[in-house]
Parts: sequence; C-alpha cells; structure tokens
Amino acid sequence: MDPSYAAAHFALAEVYRVKGMLAEALAEYSRAEDLGWHGAPAGRALTLVQMGRAAEARRVVQALEQESTRQYVAPDRIAVIYAALGEREAAFRWLQRSLEAHSLLDIWIAMPEWDPIRHDPRFGAILRRMGLTP
Repeated sequence: MDPSYAAAHFALAEVYRVKGMLAEALAEYSRAEDLGWHGAPAGRALTLVQMGRAAEARRVVQALEQESTRQYVAPDRIAVIYAALGEREAAFRWLQRSLEAHSLLDIWIAMPEWDPIRHDPRFGAILRRMGLTP
C-alpha cells in the first residue's frame, strides 16, 4: 500500500531469501536499504553468500564494520554474516560484542542463519548466558 515503507520491503526480501528467490531478495533488500532500513545490508550479504558471491558479502560486512566505528551497528548483524561466510572466530567475536551490548534478541538467535555455528560449544555457552538453556 505504501511503496516507501522500508519494513515491508525488508520483510518481503526475507521471505524471498528463505524461499530461494535470491535475485528478488537482493532487489527488495536494495529497496529497503535505499529507504533507510538498518538491517537490509546484513540481509543482502546473507543473500550474496547463498548466491556464492562471498567476495561481495565480505565487502558488505567490511563496510558495516567501518560504519560501526562512526555509529551504532548491531553487532549481531555483523556476526551472522561472518557465520554465513564460515568465519567462526569473527562471528563469535561479534557475538560477544552483541552480548555485551545486550542487543542479541532471543528470537533472532533461534533463526536458521546461525546454523553454520550452532554446533560450536561457544554457541551453547552464549545460549546459557542468555538464559535459554538449563
């Protein structure tokens, strides 16, 4: 109904990505990003990884890291990109920052985007710190 509603473009992009409609996802993430949606670059990077375009995803995560030196960028967004890229150490370093900033949401940690690092014992330790496991 409102083509300038960034959250709708972001949500549509997420659905496209999960369904494997990756070109459509990239287009919607770009629209959401153009409209100022803060989570769009991470979604775009995750889509790029799925498309086998890891070098482009690395450029996105590096830009987010640079941006985080000037303004707040949720550390879990950077962590999840590193997880998707298979860069475990960087993913856990940024997850630790997210815990320290109290920015890691319970619902977000359950998402499949974390599957590449879910079986690492450090992930279980994070869940325990969040009070999500006994």
